[in-house]
Amino acid sequence: MLLALPSVDRVMEVYRHRLKMLRGTRRLRAEWDILRWLRGERFDAVMCTFPEDRFAVLAFLSGAAIRVGQRRQGLWWLLNRAPDIRKSDGGVLKYYCALARRLGGGEGGEATAYALGQEERAWAQKVIAEKAPGARAVVAIHPGASGDYKIWPPERFASLADRLVDQGIAVLLCSGEGDADVVHEVVSHSRHAPAVIDTSGQLRRLGALFAGCALVITNDSGPRHLAIAVGAKTLALFRRHHDREWSVYPETPACRILRGEGACPACPHDVCADIVPSGSVFGSYCIRQISVESVAAAAEAMVSAS
Repeated sequence: MLLALPSVDRVMEVYRHRLKMLRGTRRLRAEWDILRWLRGERFDAVMCTFPEDRFAVLAFLSGAAIRVGQRRQGLWWLLNRAPDIRKSDGGVLKYYCALARRLGGGEGGEATAYALGQEERAWAQKVIAEKAPGARAVVAIHPGASGDYKIWPPERFASLADRLVDQGIAVLLCSGEGDADVVHEVVSHSRHAPAVIDTSGQLRRLGALFAGCALVITNDSGPRHLAIAVGAKTLALFRRHHDREWSVYPETPACRILRGEGACPACPHDVCADIVPSGSVFGSYCIRQISVESVAAAAEAMVSAS
Protein backbone atom coordinates (compact mmCIF):
# COMPACT_ATOMS: atom_id res chain seq x y z
CA MET A 1 0.00 0.00 0.00
CA LEU A 2 2.72 2.47 0.90
CA LEU A 3 4.67 1.83 -2.28
CA ALA A 4 1.65 2.97 -4.30
CA LEU A 5 2.11 6.49 -2.91
CA PRO A 6 4.23 8.81 -5.06
CA SER A 7 5.77 10.38 -1.94
CA VAL A 8 7.20 7.06 -0.70
CA ASP A 9 10.65 6.12 -2.02
CA ARG A 10 11.28 2.86 -0.19
CA VAL A 11 9.76 0.52 2.36
CA MET A 12 12.19 -1.34 4.60
CA GLU A 13 10.50 -3.92 6.80
CA VAL A 14 11.78 -5.45 10.02
CA TYR A 15 10.33 -8.91 10.61
CA ARG A 16 9.70 -8.48 14.32
CA HIS A 17 8.33 -11.99 14.81
CA ARG A 18 11.60 -13.43 13.50
CA LEU A 19 13.59 -11.03 15.62
CA LYS A 20 11.77 -12.17 18.74
CA MET A 21 12.68 -15.79 17.97
CA LEU A 22 16.40 -15.02 18.20
CA ARG A 23 18.26 -15.48 21.47
CA GLY A 24 21.48 -14.25 23.03
CA THR A 25 24.23 -12.95 20.75
CA ARG A 26 22.16 -13.66 17.62
CA ARG A 27 19.47 -11.26 18.84
CA LEU A 28 22.06 -8.62 19.75
CA ARG A 29 23.72 -8.96 16.34
CA ALA A 30 20.39 -8.55 14.54
CA GLU A 31 19.49 -5.49 16.62
CA TRP A 32 22.91 -4.01 15.91
CA ASP A 33 22.45 -4.55 12.16
CA ILE A 34 19.15 -2.65 12.28
CA LEU A 35 20.73 0.24 14.19
CA ARG A 36 23.75 0.34 11.89
CA TRP A 37 21.46 0.55 8.87
CA LEU A 38 19.42 3.36 10.47
CA ARG A 39 22.52 5.40 11.24
CA GLY A 40 23.99 4.70 7.82
CA GLU A 41 20.95 6.20 6.09
CA ARG A 42 21.52 9.53 7.88
CA PHE A 43 17.82 10.32 8.19
CA ASP A 44 16.90 13.93 8.92
CA ALA A 45 13.75 12.97 10.84
CA VAL A 46 12.08 9.96 12.42
CA MET A 47 8.40 9.64 13.34
CA CYS A 48 7.40 6.99 15.87
CA THR A 49 3.78 6.05 15.17
CA PHE A 50 3.58 3.65 18.13
CA PRO A 51 4.36 4.73 21.73
CA GLU A 52 6.80 1.94 22.50
CA ASP A 53 10.14 2.31 24.26
CA ARG A 54 11.97 0.33 21.58
CA PHE A 55 10.99 2.81 18.87
CA ALA A 56 11.96 5.82 20.99
CA VAL A 57 15.40 4.26 21.60
CA LEU A 58 15.93 3.50 17.90
CA ALA A 59 14.82 7.00 16.94
CA PHE A 60 17.35 8.51 19.35
CA LEU A 61 20.20 6.21 18.30
CA SER A 62 19.48 6.78 14.59
CA GLY A 63 21.10 10.19 14.88
CA ALA A 64 18.14 11.96 13.28
CA ALA A 65 17.93 15.63 14.25
CA ILE A 66 14.12 15.55 14.44
CA ARG A 67 12.48 12.77 16.45
CA VAL A 68 8.69 12.82 16.72
CA GLY A 69 6.40 10.72 18.91
CA GLN A 70 3.72 11.12 21.53
CA ARG A 71 4.64 12.46 24.96
CA ARG A 72 2.65 9.95 27.03
CA GLN A 73 5.15 7.09 26.95
CA GLY A 74 7.99 5.98 29.17
CA LEU A 75 11.00 7.19 27.15
CA TRP A 76 9.40 10.23 25.55
CA TRP A 77 12.40 12.35 26.59
CA LEU A 78 14.46 10.61 23.88
CA LEU A 79 12.24 12.43 21.38
CA ASN A 80 12.53 16.18 20.80
CA ARG A 81 9.09 16.83 19.33
CA ALA A 82 6.56 15.10 21.54
CA PRO A 83 3.00 16.41 21.32
CA ASP A 84 0.67 15.54 24.21
CA ILE A 85 -1.76 13.39 22.20
CA ARG A 86 -3.13 9.85 22.22
CA LYS A 87 -4.98 7.83 19.63
CA SER A 88 -7.99 7.62 21.90
CA ASP A 89 -8.27 11.43 22.09
CA GLY A 90 -9.65 11.90 18.60
CA GLY A 91 -8.93 8.77 16.60
CA VAL A 92 -5.91 7.43 14.78
CA LEU A 93 -6.26 9.65 11.72
CA LYS A 94 -6.07 12.87 13.75
CA TYR A 95 -3.25 11.31 15.78
CA TYR A 96 -1.08 10.51 12.75
CA CYS A 97 -1.79 13.89 11.14
CA ALA A 98 -0.79 15.63 14.37
CA LEU A 99 2.54 13.76 14.35
CA ALA A 100 3.06 14.62 10.68
CA ARG A 101 2.47 18.29 11.41
CA ARG A 102 5.30 18.18 13.97
CA LEU A 103 7.53 17.05 11.10
CA GLY A 104 6.44 20.10 9.10
CA GLY A 105 3.90 18.32 6.92
CA GLY A 106 0.28 17.26 7.10
CA GLU A 107 -1.18 20.66 6.23
CA GLY A 108 -3.26 19.32 3.37
CA GLY A 109 -6.16 18.19 5.56
CA GLU A 110 -7.13 14.78 6.90
CA ALA A 111 -8.86 13.24 3.88
CA THR A 112 -7.32 9.96 2.75
CA ALA A 113 -6.67 8.94 -0.86
CA TYR A 114 -5.28 5.92 -2.68
CA ALA A 115 -4.19 6.07 -6.30
CA LEU A 116 -5.59 3.55 -8.79
CA GLY A 117 -4.24 2.87 -12.27
CA GLN A 118 -5.97 1.99 -15.51
CA GLU A 119 -4.94 -1.68 -15.35
CA GLU A 120 -6.69 -2.37 -12.05
CA ARG A 121 -9.70 -0.24 -12.96
CA ALA A 122 -10.12 -2.22 -16.19
CA TRP A 123 -9.74 -5.49 -14.26
CA ALA A 124 -12.43 -4.44 -11.78
CA GLN A 125 -14.83 -3.40 -14.52
CA LYS A 126 -14.38 -6.77 -16.21
CA VAL A 127 -14.94 -8.70 -12.95
CA ILE A 128 -18.09 -6.75 -12.13
CA ALA A 129 -19.46 -7.20 -15.64
CA GLU A 130 -18.80 -10.96 -15.53
CA LYS A 131 -19.96 -11.66 -11.98
CA ALA A 132 -22.93 -9.29 -11.74
CA PRO A 133 -24.64 -9.05 -15.13
CA GLY A 134 -28.00 -7.34 -15.03
CA ALA A 135 -27.90 -6.45 -11.33
CA ARG A 136 -29.46 -3.13 -10.34
CA ALA A 137 -26.47 -2.55 -8.06
CA VAL A 138 -23.34 -4.35 -6.88
CA VAL A 139 -22.27 -4.55 -3.24
CA ALA A 140 -18.85 -5.75 -2.10
CA ILE A 141 -18.71 -7.55 1.25
CA HIS A 142 -15.31 -8.05 2.89
CA PRO A 143 -15.96 -10.28 5.95
CA GLY A 144 -12.38 -10.58 7.20
CA ALA A 145 -10.48 -8.69 9.89
CA SER A 146 -7.21 -8.87 11.78
CA GLY A 147 -8.84 -10.72 14.70
CA ASP A 148 -11.69 -13.22 14.82
CA TYR A 149 -13.34 -11.24 17.63
CA LYS A 150 -13.73 -8.28 15.21
CA ILE A 151 -15.65 -10.35 12.67
CA TRP A 152 -19.44 -10.17 12.52
CA PRO A 153 -20.56 -13.83 12.51
CA PRO A 154 -20.19 -15.36 9.02
CA GLU A 155 -23.72 -16.80 9.05
CA ARG A 156 -25.01 -13.25 9.42
CA PHE A 157 -22.93 -12.06 6.50
CA ALA A 158 -24.45 -14.96 4.54
CA SER A 159 -27.99 -13.99 5.53
CA LEU A 160 -27.26 -10.36 4.64
CA ALA A 161 -25.92 -11.35 1.23
CA ASP A 162 -29.02 -13.48 0.57
CA ARG A 163 -31.31 -10.58 1.47
CA LEU A 164 -29.48 -8.26 -0.89
CA VAL A 165 -29.61 -10.78 -3.73
CA ASP A 166 -33.35 -11.20 -3.14
CA GLN A 167 -33.64 -7.44 -3.73
CA GLY A 168 -31.85 -7.68 -7.08
CA ILE A 169 -28.49 -6.53 -5.70
CA ALA A 170 -25.44 -8.55 -6.70
CA VAL A 171 -22.92 -9.42 -3.99
CA LEU A 172 -19.18 -9.87 -4.48
CA LEU A 173 -17.52 -11.60 -1.53
CA CYS A 174 -13.97 -10.31 -1.19
CA SER A 175 -11.17 -12.48 0.11
CA GLY A 176 -7.51 -11.87 0.83
CA GLU A 177 -4.64 -13.34 2.79
CA GLY A 178 -5.94 -14.85 6.01
CA ASP A 179 -9.62 -14.65 5.01
CA ALA A 180 -10.13 -18.20 3.71
CA ASP A 181 -11.84 -19.57 6.84
CA VAL A 182 -14.39 -16.80 7.27
CA VAL A 183 -15.14 -16.65 3.53
CA HIS A 184 -15.71 -20.41 3.50
CA GLU A 185 -18.16 -20.05 6.39
CA VAL A 186 -20.06 -17.28 4.63
CA VAL A 187 -20.37 -19.30 1.43
CA SER A 188 -21.41 -22.46 3.27
CA HIS A 189 -24.30 -20.63 4.97
CA SER A 190 -25.54 -18.82 1.86
CA ARG A 191 -28.62 -19.74 -0.18
CA HIS A 192 -27.32 -17.74 -3.15
CA ALA A 193 -23.65 -18.63 -3.45
CA PRO A 194 -21.92 -15.25 -3.79
CA ALA A 195 -19.05 -14.81 -6.22
CA VAL A 196 -15.76 -14.93 -4.31
CA ILE A 197 -13.12 -12.51 -5.55
CA ASP A 198 -9.65 -13.26 -4.21
CA THR A 199 -7.28 -10.29 -4.38
CA SER A 200 -4.52 -11.66 -2.15
CA GLY A 201 -1.47 -9.45 -2.50
CA GLN A 202 -3.28 -7.15 -4.94
CA LEU A 203 -4.40 -4.12 -2.92
CA ARG A 204 -4.86 -1.95 -5.98
CA ARG A 205 -7.20 -4.49 -7.50
CA LEU A 206 -9.17 -4.68 -4.28
CA GLY A 207 -9.35 -0.89 -4.19
CA ALA A 208 -10.53 -0.74 -7.79
CA LEU A 209 -13.18 -3.36 -7.06
CA PHE A 210 -14.43 -1.29 -4.13
CA ALA A 211 -14.47 1.85 -6.26
CA GLY A 212 -16.64 0.13 -8.85
CA CYS A 213 -19.32 -1.01 -6.38
CA ALA A 214 -22.34 0.89 -5.09
CA LEU A 215 -21.44 0.00 -1.49
CA VAL A 216 -18.70 -1.76 0.49
CA ILE A 217 -19.61 -3.56 3.74
CA THR A 218 -16.81 -4.48 6.13
CA ASN A 219 -15.89 -5.08 9.72
CA ASP A 220 -13.62 -2.63 11.53
CA SER A 221 -10.69 -3.56 9.28
CA GLY A 222 -8.03 -2.36 6.88
CA PRO A 223 -10.24 -2.87 3.81
CA ARG A 224 -12.67 -0.32 5.25
CA HIS A 225 -9.96 2.34 5.18
CA LEU A 226 -8.99 1.34 1.64
CA ALA A 227 -12.61 1.60 0.49
CA ILE A 228 -12.93 5.11 1.93
CA ALA A 229 -9.62 6.16 0.39
CA VAL A 230 -10.81 5.21 -3.12
CA GLY A 231 -14.10 7.06 -2.64
CA ALA A 232 -16.46 4.12 -2.14
CA LYS A 233 -19.58 4.25 0.02
CA THR A 234 -18.92 2.25 3.16
CA LEU A 235 -20.90 0.58 5.91
CA ALA A 236 -18.72 -0.75 8.76
CA LEU A 237 -19.66 -3.02 11.66
CA PHE A 238 -17.96 -2.14 14.96
CA ARG A 239 -17.69 -3.49 18.45
CA ARG A 240 -18.66 -1.13 21.25
CA HIS A 241 -16.24 1.66 22.24
CA HIS A 242 -13.66 0.91 19.53
CA ASP A 243 -15.00 3.71 17.38
CA ARG A 244 -13.16 6.08 19.77
CA GLU A 245 -9.93 5.35 17.94
CA TRP A 246 -11.02 3.76 14.70
CA SER A 247 -14.18 5.41 13.38
CA VAL A 248 -11.91 8.38 12.44
CA TYR A 249 -14.10 9.58 9.54
CA PRO A 250 -17.09 11.91 9.83
CA GLU A 251 -20.43 10.08 9.74
CA THR A 252 -22.10 10.94 6.42
CA PRO A 253 -24.73 9.32 4.16
CA ALA A 254 -21.79 7.74 2.30
CA CYS A 255 -19.77 6.66 5.36
CA ARG A 256 -21.68 4.90 8.11
CA ILE A 257 -21.00 2.76 11.17
CA LEU A 258 -23.26 0.31 12.98
CA ARG A 259 -22.16 -0.82 16.42
CA GLY A 260 -23.38 -2.92 19.30
CA GLU A 261 -25.30 -0.66 21.66
CA GLY A 262 -26.75 -2.85 24.42
CA ALA A 263 -25.20 -3.83 27.74
CA CYS A 264 -22.60 -6.55 27.29
CA PRO A 265 -22.93 -9.65 29.51
CA ALA A 266 -19.18 -10.30 29.43
CA CYS A 267 -17.39 -6.95 29.67
CA PRO A 268 -17.15 -4.14 32.25
CA HIS A 269 -19.05 -0.92 31.65
CA ASP A 270 -17.40 1.37 29.10
CA VAL A 271 -14.77 -1.21 28.13
CA CYS A 272 -14.77 -3.87 25.40
CA ALA A 273 -12.65 -6.90 26.26
CA ASP A 274 -13.26 -8.53 22.84
CA ILE A 275 -14.72 -11.69 24.37
CA VAL A 276 -16.18 -14.22 21.93
CA PRO A 277 -19.01 -16.36 23.35
CA SER A 278 -17.99 -19.84 24.41
CA GLY A 279 -18.36 -22.33 21.58
CA SER A 280 -18.10 -19.67 18.88
CA VAL A 281 -15.13 -18.74 16.72
CA PHE A 282 -16.09 -15.35 15.33
CA GLY A 283 -17.60 -12.21 16.79
CA SER A 284 -17.39 -10.70 20.25
CA TYR A 285 -20.53 -10.34 22.33
CA CYS A 286 -21.06 -6.70 21.41
CA ILE A 287 -20.64 -7.02 17.64
CA ARG A 288 -23.26 -9.77 17.81
CA GLN A 289 -25.72 -7.14 19.00
CA ILE A 290 -25.83 -5.83 15.42
CA SER A 291 -28.75 -7.55 13.72
CA VAL A 292 -28.96 -8.72 10.13
CA GLU A 293 -32.14 -6.65 9.77
CA SER A 294 -30.40 -3.41 10.76
CA VAL A 295 -27.46 -3.97 8.41
CA ALA A 296 -29.74 -4.95 5.53
CA ALA A 297 -31.90 -1.87 6.04
CA ALA A 298 -28.88 0.45 6.16
CA ALA A 299 -27.31 -1.21 3.11
CA GLU A 300 -30.48 -1.01 1.01
CA ALA A 301 -30.94 2.67 1.93
CA MET A 302 -27.35 3.50 0.99
CA VAL A 303 -27.59 1.63 -2.31
CA SER A 304 -30.89 3.30 -3.18
CA ALA A 305 -29.31 6.70 -2.56
CA SER A 306 -26.55 6.01 -5.11
